[in-house]
Amino acid sequence: MIELCDVHKSYGAIQVLSDINIQVCEGECLAVIGKSGTGKTTLLKIIGTLAMPNRGTVKVCGVDVTKARHKELVSIRRSIGFSFQQSLLLPYMTVIENVMLTSNMGKKEVIEMLDFIGLGERINHKPGKLSEGEKKRADLARALAKKPRILITDEPFSNLDSERIEKVSKLINDFLEKGRTVIVSSTSEVKSLNITHTFRLNKNQ
Repeated sequence: MIELCDVHKSYGAIQVLSDINIQVCEGECLAVIGKSGTGKTTLLKIIGTLAMPNRGTVKVCGVDVTKARHKELVSIRRSIGFSFQQSLLLPYMTVIENVMLTSNMGKKEVIEMLDFIGLGERINHKPGKLSEGEKKRADLARALAKKPRILITDEPFSNLDSERIEKVSKLINDFLEKGRTVIVSSTSEVKSLNITHTFRLNKNQ
């Protein structure tokens, strides 16, 4: 499903990632653990084909994305649900409009999901009226409603209390149980998810 071999990434003279080797199969969950500034978001973007390494091979769904054509990359990205630290919600749309925009779920199912994670009374609010934690949950709901093969989520539990963490974890674990693949980043251990592999990053990598 996902394979990274000898991946290196730098921005100018600043080396962000070096000698990264990862393999994740369908139905598995990879936790990328590291402090701020260790390259977690960059690694997630490379796995999601939103950034390319300076060196190394990246295969997603059997395709070497470092050699793929634009059409192939577009096709792969359609099978991935993204939820990064900075919300991808469109500011001029309500929560329900944002989630339904790329949804492969019915509206009733989407509303039930939003209600489950505590956004039932916020579905007609625009992102500017939401707290950071609410934006995070709405953004994750948008990614999951797409019914992707792969979910890539960056710090999904930031700004959430224990009750919300439990409910967000259930959504992600349910997604995994359907045979889908999850890549999640965190600054600390993720005990609430059914983690298959853990990859640790440090500033020397």
